[in-house]
Amino acid sequence: MDKLSIDMNKCTGCGLCEIECGFNQVISVQDGKVRYNNSSNCIECLHCFKICPNSAINYHGEVQAKIFDSDEQVNAVVTRRSCRNFKQVSIEREVLTNVINVANTAPRFDCSFDERKFIVIDDKEKLDGVRSIVLSQIDKVKKFFIILVKNPFLSKSKKAEYGVIIDLFKNILEKNKKSDALFHDAPALVMVTGQKTKSTAKENSLYAMSQFLIEAEEQGIGTCINGFVSFFSKAVQKYLGIDNAYSIQCAVVVGYPGNRFTRHLVRNDTSIQWN
Repeated sequence: MDKLSIDMNKCTGCGLCEIECGFNQVISVQDGKVRYNNSSNCIECLHCFKICPNSAINYHGEVQAKIFDSDEQVNAVVTRRSCRNFKQVSIEREVLTNVINVANTAPRFDCSFDERKFIVIDDKEKLDGVRSIVLSQIDKVKKFFIILVKNPFLSKSKKAEYGVIIDLFKNILEKNKKSDALFHDAPALVMVTGQKTKSTAKENSLYAMSQFLIEAEEQGIGTCINGFVSFFSKAVQKYLGIDNAYSIQCAVVVGYPGNRFTRHLVRNDTSIQWN
């Protein structure tokens, strides 16, 4: 049984779920109604479930749905979701500076305060440049994996694993022909870099980014983590001229959200192990 189902009587074909669907586009609107196209490619991000204003999309996993109450102050840790629909409005640098200052109160292992640095790209030309570089790297890796899966000595499990990567990268490149599949037209990219010589650079960067995401949510700023920027960090750093003593540890696109989620999920306690 698919974990997602659609109540056609409630669906109005508004298309919000299609906008929110990720790279694989398993949700789409056809003939004025939502269709669940390919359940095997669904990563269960559940954005379609949360964004639907009519509760037409149902999820049958081990979670409970909760409807947002506009008069209720819901914790930003619970409500924060990846934003894939940004308003075309710039974020004031003062606002981002305040969020970063809060993020920098996160624990760190280096008392010199030089182990991690935030880098903000809010210039459209530079954002376009970073996007182009990352997409070109994705295309190169896709072609590399296509060659790998042709190896007759490669195990079936590896071929399946690489096949998923190839499909994902193909979908990103194909979707990008119609819209910004990588940054979702966000007005800014925020990166946390760490000193290469420090063994705790990754942890320190992640601590700060975690607090950044929560504080951004509190300030009404949408965020979407982008692992491709950090994965292809060498190419990105070369383009941006980032100090070689540092490396990009994590990255997130930010902007004012053009969507509003109407439901969030409450996980049950099956993921907890008591000893």
